[in-house]
Amino acid sequence: HGAARCRLAPTLGANATGHANGNHKCFSATEVEARSSEADASRDGSVVDGLPAGLRFCSLVRDTIASVPQTLAPAEYVRKQVQIQAEASGMVSSLPRGTALVQYVRSVLLFLSTPSGGAESATPAGPTEALLEFDEVTQSYRWVAAQEQCSDEKLLQLEALHYERFLAQHGGLLGCGGNKGLHAAPSKSQKAALTLPEGSAAQLALFHKQETERFANPDRPFTYTLRDGSSSTVAAIGKRSMGGKAREHFLLSAERPPTATLLALVRDAAARLPGGEGSRADVCELLKESQYVMEGVNDAQISQVASGALDRLHYEDDPCVRYDPERKMWVYLHGQRSEDDYSKFAAAAGGKRPKLNA
Repeated sequence: HGAARCRLAPTLGANATGHANGNHKCFSATEVEARSSEADASRDGSVVDGLPAGLRFCSLVRDTIASVPQTLAPAEYVRKQVQIQAEASGMVSSLPRGTALVQYVRSVLLFLSTPSGGAESATPAGPTEALLEFDEVTQSYRWVAAQEQCSDEKLLQLEALHYERFLAQHGGLLGCGGNKGLHAAPSKSQKAALTLPEGSAAQLALFHKQETERFANPDRPFTYTLRDGSSSTVAAIGKRSMGGKAREHFLLSAERPPTATLLALVRDAAARLPGGEGSRADVCELLKESQYVMEGVNDAQISQVASGALDRLHYEDDPCVRYDPERKMWVYLHGQRSEDDYSKFAAAAGGKRPKLNA
């Protein structure tokens, strides 16, 4: 990535594991000592820009990737190692109330790998340039941050920005006016707002490839790879069609596979929510990304049919979604299931499958 990119130093965390090779080392002993002092100073209990003391997930990601000898760090290793280090250092107690650690780690990884493209904005949605790069072929992360973005100080600024955005997306307000507390319920307009970062053409193409494979094998569970490199599984849809045509639907392409029903497409959209949760508007936006949804459809129509489909999924015997009425957010419940788990659940239920082809 050239001299302008940050070549990571060995992991500085006391509890970190692994080794770093020569390609990762670019800091002198003096610089490493300065970085260690900076990290100690950032843990002195002070609050930076409304950030609870001790939250240092961005630095953990950097150091975890530095702990592997190769340039690419396996995504699963990064997620698990960051979780282990966060638990060991007590960061979990500083997370927003009700937030699962795995959800927060996924959010941080997505944040660091998604540039905002809005440097001129007063409050950009994320870093102006991605610090992480996800490699689809190897399912790994590569640290690609510019040198000036690698310090604990810079990462702490991004940490505060991510925390603010996370609260806005998941039911909290960072107080810049008014008397609402840090975890106060957002206004109605905020609850319904679109919270997804904008995807790229390459990400959309990858999703369409996965979606084609998913509906070519409707009798098997499927695992989607999401934008942040994490994975989410969905149940089998039903039996493989023997040459039948899809039912007509005013929002769906006539050339779609027969099993690509609105209910199945909404389920898959919910499964692709970053961190496993999002607003109804988020589900609708992901639904519109499907190659089987007609282009140029009316947003109001999409919202209406998606709402009905989510309600149906919500009341299944083994529901894949749950609605959080306080935050007005939909939560996908099956993302961490393995494909084998679905067979076990089906066997326990007497071989029944959800009727997604209805």
